[in-house]
Amino acid sequence: MRLVTFRDGDDTRVGEVHGKRIRVLTAPTMIAWLAGEGRLQTRVEHALDGLELLAPIPDHPSVRDFFAFEEHVKTAFSLRGAEVPEAWYEELELGPLVGDRFLQPGDTVALEAGALGRLENRVV
Repeated sequence: MRLVTFRDGDDTRVGEVHGKRIRVLTAPTMIAWLAGEGRLQTRVEHALDGLELLAPIPDHPSVRDFFAFEEHVKTAFSLRGAEVPEAWYEELELGPLVGDRFLQPGDTVALEAGALGRLENRVV
């Protein structure tokens, strides 16, 4: 099952992808769907082409950045009898966040000089 969040006029909808079509679900948001609500399909379908796809959860309830996981990383390395490598502290972090939302498909991302080289081998 492939789910998407998309713009339908002035509304945001959740849908299930079927080939090149989206079947609209009754869930008001992806968070509601994840909580078990709105799993039923409506009788509305849209062609995938031409729809404005959004981030899966465009209105997120909370976000944690890279530094929230430092203790987790320390514990994982210590269980292997190792120290956290210095590179972990020197590499590109995942902050700051962009306002109060995730980037949407098609958004422009400004990078500082040299940042692209640091991102080459990462999924961001």
